[in-house]
Amino acid sequence: MKNAIMYYYGLEPIDIHQTGKQYRFMVGEDTYLLLPYDRDIKELKDIHTISEQLRVMGLPMHMLVSNREQQLFTTINQELYVLLQITAEKKDKICLGEILSFSKVIMDLTPYKSLYRNDWNTLWSTKIDYFAYQVSQFGKKFPVIRESFSYFCGLAENAIAYTNMMQKKTLCVAHKRIHKNMMQIELYNPLTLIVDYKVRDATEYFKDKFFYGYLSFEEVSYYLSYHLDKEEYDTFYTRMLFPSFYFDLYEDVIEKKAPEKELLRIIHKMTEYEQFLKDIHSYMSNTVTIIKPEWL
Repeated sequence: MKNAIMYYYGLEPIDIHQTGKQYRFMVGEDTYLLLPYDRDIKELKDIHTISEQLRVMGLPMHMLVSNREQQLFTTINQELYVLLQITAEKKDKICLGEILSFSKVIMDLTPYKSLYRNDWNTLWSTKIDYFAYQVSQFGKKFPVIRESFSYFCGLAENAIAYTNMMQKKTLCVAHKRIHKNMMQIELYNPLTLIVDYKVRDATEYFKDKFFYGYLSFEEVSYYLSYHLDKEEYDTFYTRMLFPSFYFDLYEDVIEKKAPEKELLRIIHKMTEYEQFLKDIHSYMSNTVTIIKPEWL
């Protein structure tokens, strides 16, 4: 890979460290990361433009490096790669404040339609229909999934129904997925950027903390009170209701990246999570009229 880096980028890497298909190296005092590009190639220009705007606004986004042909991607061994120059070598885990720094950025996102992920109704419906078809084909291969899927599908269908009732929906720069153990260096990777509603990153962070760590109600109420317009409470609640935590792990199980028994951690905490949703609903209902599933 050293020869490819020298040929395509004109860089002479020192001490290349490989992790899977990712290559990390130094050139002088600068750190670089060469990694596969697995998104639609049509999105890359928008990703680059948005990340550069975020840098101007003070967020330490890593820089996409063009190759000798002034392209942002390079084909190496029949795979697409991109090169990042790491601008913030932060090794701590993310916090809520850092996540919210993206949702506070004000910019015109109209030109970046390729990155829009805000049609929750269509995206979620398509996902659930596909998963339901998969489950129907399993037979007895995944017993935990077969026994639990209908419950989580029901939650998802509730959330999908509520997407048509959401009121104010502010678009902002967000990430494909946020999790509680995400490192700061990952947060500023431009390849994770998308455009979605303001609540996306916070809700995914909260759900991950609930199921894989500890989430206090005070942290959620603080966010609702000081970082979210009350007109967006229904959008927040809809996203909290959608069980992305289950479906993410479902996909890992199907792709053999995780054992099926990992799903039991989520299943066993659902009674507690239902109560948490009730508490959130009660808190929001003090100031606004908010949608509520009949089973809560």
